[in-house]
Amino acid sequence: MSLSLGLKCRWHREDCAERRCDRVSILFTVQEGSQLAIFNFSVIRAFQVIFSWWAMIHILRKIFDNSLIEFTSREAENILNGTSERNLCARWAPLLEKIATEGGLASYYADVEYNRKQDGKVKTILDEEWQVVSITCDLILHSRGNVVESDNLIAIEMKRSEHPEEEKRKDRMRLRAMTKSSYDGVWSNDGKVHPEHVCGYSLGYYVELVAAARLFLVEEYQKGELVNRFQHRF
Repeated sequence: MSLSLGLKCRWHREDCAERRCDRVSILFTVQEGSQLAIFNFSVIRAFQVIFSWWAMIHILRKIFDNSLIEFTSREAENILNGTSERNLCARWAPLLEKIATEGGLASYYADVEYNRKQDGKVKTILDEEWQVVSITCDLILHSRGNVVESDNLIAIEMKRSEHPEEEKRKDRMRLRAMTKSSYDGVWSNDGKVHPEHVCGYSLGYYVELVAAARLFLVEEYQKGELVNRFQHRF
C-alpha cells in the first residue's frame, strides 16, 4: 500500500475578546516507508518554528501590557498634568526594561528616542514613497545590535489625542515600516546580518492618550499591519 506525502499549512485569524489570535491547521497525507521519517521531521520542525514565534509574541505582549499597567499606576499624576510624550516615555522606559529582564530578556534595553544603528549610523526607514528618511522612535526595546537574530522586539509611539491627525498618521506609518520583515525583499531582517534600514520589530504599539477619560487607546502592529486595537484605563 502506498499513500502520497504532502504538507500544507493554512493560517486562520480570529478576533478574540481583546487580542487577535492565530490558529494554524496542517493538512497532510503520509507515504509508507522511508519518507515517513522525513514527514515527521518536517511536521516537528514546522511546529517548532510556529510555537517559537508564537511564544515570543506572547511574552512580548505580556511585557508590554505589564509595563503599561505599572507605568500608568506609578505615573498617573504626571500623565494627567500635560507632561510631554518625551518625559512620559523616559519614565516608562526603565519599567519596560525591568519587566523584560524579569521575563528572561536580560540582553535587551529600553531606549527613548534612540536614533543609532550598527556602526553608529543614523537609523533610517523607507517611507511610503520609498525615500530614505531618518527615524527616531519614541520608545524601543532592542539589543542595540548585539543579538543579530532577534535585535528589535518592541517599538512604541505615543501621542496625546489633541495632536494633529497628520502627526498621528506619521507615527502609524513609522510603526508599519518598523514591523515589516523586509522592504519587498530588498532590505530584509533575516537574522544573519543587520538590515540596511530599520525593520523586523516583532511588535509595534501606537498609544494615544485621552487624558480627560484617563484612557490610552492602543493599536498593535505586526509584520507591517494593524492587527489589534484595545483600551487601557488607569
